[in-house]
Amino acid sequence: MLPPVLHGGPLTISNPTRDSEAEFTMIGHRFENAKDFKDALCDLAVKRNFNFRFIKNDKDRVTVTCADEDCQWRVHASRDRNLPTFRIKTAQHEHTCVDIQRDILRDHGVRLPYKQAWMGKELAKGILHGSDIASYDLLVWPMLFLDGTHLLGKYGGILLGATAKDGNEGFFHLAFAIVDNETDANWTWFISTLGDAIYGNDDYTNIITFISDQSKGLVNAIAKVFPSSPHAYCLRHLHANFLKSNGQLGKSLKDECWSLIMKIAYASIMQTDTNVHRFIEPYYTVKSYKLTYKESIFPVPDHDKPLDDSRQLRI
Repeated sequence: MLPPVLHGGPLTISNPTRDSEAEFTMIGHRFENAKDFKDALCDLAVKRNFNFRFIKNDKDRVTVTCADEDCQWRVHASRDRNLPTFRIKTAQHEHTCVDIQRDILRDHGVRLPYKQAWMGKELAKGILHGSDIASYDLLVWPMLFLDGTHLLGKYGGILLGATAKDGNEGFFHLAFAIVDNETDANWTWFISTLGDAIYGNDDYTNIITFISDQSKGLVNAIAKVFPSSPHAYCLRHLHANFLKSNGQLGKSLKDECWSLIMKIAYASIMQTDTNVHRFIEPYYTVKSYKLTYKESIFPVPDHDKPLDDSRQLRI
């Protein structure tokens, strides 16, 4: 296995004239620059047959550790003030990940190469804890928001959309289509096409959690195409249509919708953590609100907007 620095670039073989092992055992040893430090690091990794990963890697400082997360080998170097030279500031020179080699030699009298010992350890971890790939499939919980809206322009129609969330809690527009009406047939076509794009020829039994309003065509389509997937309803929609479906309960209970949901969330948090404020988005604080409207906001022209000047229309 090649060190990370060597991937995707020209392959540099070990330099027999360079004593990289001595360089990396001396605190305070200087290198010409960051590149010279990384070259020596790659040379050392090839000679001692180990892999490493960068914790910090920029023009002023570099921190590397062994690729084995349980190993304590670590080197930190940074640029000398007002000089291009790099100097090792701290270092833990011993590879604790080779302890398994010593244990096998002591207990069984067998000498194992480092790579073979490492692969054996990874295999044992997989048997005990399961594979990383399999656990990722179990942890991921795909969620899609579905909705449709009327197009109020000259040509009309309905815009159907599927939206997800990215890793930064931002909205990610996954798919959209323009149809004539929100019907069972149109929603079924849209969701089936969406399923083909996500899963290809795979089975649709993989779970996706859908969140939407209570549009009849949409509810029927999800139940038909993804029968095993949970389907939740948007609280804002439930609140807006509360009296239509639950008129006998009265307006006072409608006004309690939001607070009831908050109380459920609060009770769930209190079972594991007493600091509720850690779960509240900072956007809702008075400070964030004031910062949002601190500066003047001017409309930005949209170059994709259709021309509305009738003088430019051909008759």
